[in-house]
Amino acid sequence: MKTITLVAVLALFATACDSSTGSETTSSTTTEATTTTAAPTTTTTVAETGGGTTEDLPDGIARVHYRNPDGDYIDWVLHAWEDTTETVTWENGLPPTGEDDFGLYWDVGLADGAATLGFIVHRGDEKDPGPDMFLDITEQGRSAFIVSGDTTIHPTAEAALGGGTMAQGTEEFGQGGPLADGFARVHYTRPDGEYGEFRLHLWEDTTESVTWENGLEITAGDGFGVYWDVGLQDDWEQVGFIVHRGDEKDPGSDMFLMASEHGREVWIVSGSDKIFTEVPDL
Repeated sequence: MKTITLVAVLALFATACDSSTGSETTSSTTTEATTTTAAPTTTTTVAETGGGTTEDLPDGIARVHYRNPDGDYIDWVLHAWEDTTETVTWENGLPPTGEDDFGLYWDVGLADGAATLGFIVHRGDEKDPGPDMFLDITEQGRSAFIVSGDTTIHPTAEAALGGGTMAQGTEEFGQGGPLADGFARVHYTRPDGEYGEFRLHLWEDTTESVTWENGLEITAGDGFGVYWDVGLQDDWEQVGFIVHRGDEKDPGSDMFLMASEHGREVWIVSGSDKIFTEVPDL
């Protein structure tokens, strides 16, 4: 009887030890993982703000795209003013943010409530296309596409490359490029788009050799109309010119490009004797 009882006690003791060992083997400590999620960057589709593109821009940023057909993008910078947070000078312009299939682009910080961004694409004193340009953010959105030599601000790359850069009747002349050193540029527009036989007569401080019968031929076309690039003498002061087709003069009187008054680029509207120093609002 005592033997049976002792065996039973030993069996119970062995079972208890096995149970305790198993508990120790299967026990574990669980550590909770901590996950940190970065705050997302806020973007707005430009098409929703009137820009007409599908690119996403961070809020508070305008993007200026620039395409030069010759692929020369060395040293081009952006001068910016009006409703911007950028601090730039003419000597220290905003460097390009990046490059894409269209060309260069600049991301420009905008002030709160920005309505207008003034800008010039330039390399030193060489401006492309030339005049001061203004992006009306309330009407055009925050994205601008510029093609070298063309004063039009396009809302999309497709519009800039799809032939919309040329004024009526100018396609045959092709597109030009930025105004080169040592040249002046005379732009000319007419409502009927008939430019074919028009020439530029020149005299005074120019390197061009022309006669009335053999005037300077049109250099290229753009969104305004056509233009002539005119070689300048060193230390030039003025160049006389007449836009004409045979003996038909437009507007009629002799005109003078004055270095001190006009600079090297002017705009002429058919029928008007006014010389504009920036693209006129027609």
